Amino acid sequence: MKTKLRRRKRLAGKKRKMPEDEDDERYDDDDDDDDDSNRNTRKKRKLDVCDWIGCYSDLKQHIDSCPYQLVQCQWCRIKLMRRAHDGHIAECLLCELPCRQCNHNIARIVMNRHLKEKCPMRQVPCARCGGLVVSQRMKDHSQFDCPESLIRCRYRKYGCCMWLKRKDEENHYRSCKDMHLEQVIKKHDEASEKYEEAREKYEHERLNCKDLERRLSEAANEATEKYEEANDKYKSERLKCKDLERRLNEAIDDADETTEKYEEANDKYERERSNCKKLERRLDEAIDDADEETDLVKDLEKKIRKKEREYECLHQQYHCLQNQVQHIHTFQP
Repeated sequence: MKTKLRRRKRLAGKKRKMPEDEDDERYDDDDDDDDDSNRNTRKKRKLDVCDWIGCYSDLKQHIDSCPYQLVQCQWCRIKLMRRAHDGHIAECLLCELPCRQCNHNIARIVMNRHLKEKCPMRQVPCARCGGLVVSQRMKDHSQFDCPESLIRCRYRKYGCCMWLKRKDEENHYRSCKDMHLEQVIKKHDEASEKYEEAREKYEHERLNCKDLERRLSEAANEATEKYEEANDKYKSERLKCKDLERRLNEAIDDADETTEKYEEANDKYERERSNCKKLERRLDEAIDDADEETDLVKDLEKKIRKKEREYECLHQQYHCLQNQVQHIHTFQP
């Protein structure tokens, strides 16, 4: 911050120097004959240097208005000193100027061509009558004003098919007024016949409309009667619907009670079903145990039968031995 203040103090109140060129060193080394010309060129350069002296803080503001500062032309983009800018604008070929006829902004270099060929307010000769007309009004001139333009007779809707020049329009009307009158009368007679036919059709349609109104009123009365009947039926049906709605609400209440009972019965059924499944499982286990015991009983029966057969054999052997013993006792003395 201190260095900036020192620099400002040094620059304040001092004149800016013109930057030295390499040409100055070259001038110092030339011969004595060229010294006068070098001095003159230096004087001219010193004349083009701004002699403003002021504070450094005001330098930027001075540069924005300095007449020796280089500025750029907004039209041709060349750079020149600010003091020569106004004179350059007065001669710049690309500078836009308002046209004296149409008031459009046109570049100075093409202004003459614009005035001769493109300006919409220039005077151009009419191709038919030769009169001078503003360019942008040429179409209106040809359509409404040009005396040499071809137009149709205004009695064409009555049958005149003549094409004539606008300047001969009055002569045509004077010379052909009898023909125009006959055509108008003919068209009037045709229009009268069409009017009579239309009037007859109107009367016929009016009678039809009256008949339709009568039929419409009858239909409206019939519709009103039917509406009243339908309304009575609607009221009776509405009472029936209310009764049915009451009965439906009662049935819904009964259904709700039945649903509750069904849910209770379903819960009991589920419990009984689970108990039945348990009993079935226990029954299956008991059947399996009974099957095992049946197998054991069958094995025991087989063993008993075997033992019985063995006992019978032993019994028979015993009887045989007993008989032998008795036989032996009989033969002993």
